Amino acid sequence: MNNTDCIEINSIKKIGGRIEYSYELSGKWKEFLNEKENMFIEYDCNIEDVPDSIAIIPLLCNILPISWVFDLTIKVNEIDEQFYKCIPEVKNGYSNMHPMIPMLGKIEINKIEENTYEPKTVGTLFSGGVDATNTLVQHINEKPILLTLWGSDIKLDDEEGWKKVTEHHIGVAKEYNLEYSFIKTNFRTFLNEIALSDCVRNKENREWWHDFQHGIGILGHIAPIAYLKKMNIVYIASSSTPATKNFVCASDPTIDNYLAYANCKIIHDGYEFTRQDKVHNICKFSKNNNKNIPLRVCWKSSGGENCCECEKCYRTIIEIIAEKRNPNDFGFNFTEEKRRKMMKKCPKMELVKYNYVNFYSDAQEVFIKNYSEEETPKDLMWFRNYKFKEKTKYKLFIEKIYGKTKQVIRKIIRKK
Repeated sequence: MNNTDCIEINSIKKIGGRIEYSYELSGKWKEFLNEKENMFIEYDCNIEDVPDSIAIIPLLCNILPISWVFDLTIKVNEIDEQFYKCIPEVKNGYSNMHPMIPMLGKIEINKIEENTYEPKTVGTLFSGGVDATNTLVQHINEKPILLTLWGSDIKLDDEEGWKKVTEHHIGVAKEYNLEYSFIKTNFRTFLNEIALSDCVRNKENREWWHDFQHGIGILGHIAPIAYLKKMNIVYIASSSTPATKNFVCASDPTIDNYLAYANCKIIHDGYEFTRQDKVHNICKFSKNNNKNIPLRVCWKSSGGENCCECEKCYRTIIEIIAEKRNPNDFGFNFTEEKRRKMMKKCPKMELVKYNYVNFYSDAQEVFIKNYSEEETPKDLMWFRNYKFKEKTKYKLFIEKIYGKTKQVIRKIIRKK
């Protein structure tokens, strides 16, 4: 490691609900962080009483993976003791997930500070999607505080989209008498995501945001709120299951469940459920409580609504229909015209090209269980008869070989 490859964090400025970080970059850090845009966060409450050793965590969670992957140094004045203790385990999770990349780097600290409080609340990250909504309904009796980041999937310049997201989340919070907290952050733009992705693509054919940053990068933001609200648990919804273990994702139980700060621990929630299980849980909760539950799943619309025309919307609509429920009761403006368009488009989409064959296959099994051939709508007969598994035998074979190869490589690396 080159000693000049260093980020030295000079100060943490806290004014009202805003945190601004001041730091100096040298060496490779200048390639990966935007020198003209330091990281900032804006909370919807005053955070001036949060200790610096806690306030530093959001920044550290977003630069530690850079340090590990590229063997760089981080210098910081003080850090929370519980967070400091969890770093080796979190780093080990990254090592196991990315066996082709040696996880190196180091962090130099002047002071380790113990922060304690009597836990009183829990929190849950909430996007309004299937995963997050499943976690909410599974833990609704714990009255979790809803936590949402602006700057994650909704860009900071998409004010109209953010307005609709906040309206949606405030509505959910009021419906269930919950507290909510919104966080604005430039954590995706203060670093050079393109340069980082280019580098890890060459190392292991990965993308920075999805495969390295977004798990702990998001969770780190909660540390100041967890301290103020005296949380003992923060839930983050799973996006994968043991069945998709070969699917690399930065948010994983082998990483998230080891993250901790002060008296708060993280729980990667719902990992035991398939996506269809989660849709079933949401539909069941809706029926038992006689409530419509709006979902926000679209990755195409820039306005914070479901377009009912992208693959993600189509997939969720089909999963809801498989449960014998109406998508319009779950936040989709699924008109007859949009239904005709979807049913015309889907059979020709070769859905398996999206690598989500397991999702569609699971939905198909539930659909066949809930609908007899006679009951199956004519425009959904294609879905009932679609040969998902047969069409992907070759792909699954390749994945199996790839998975076994990774296991062998891991064993060789560990022996070294």
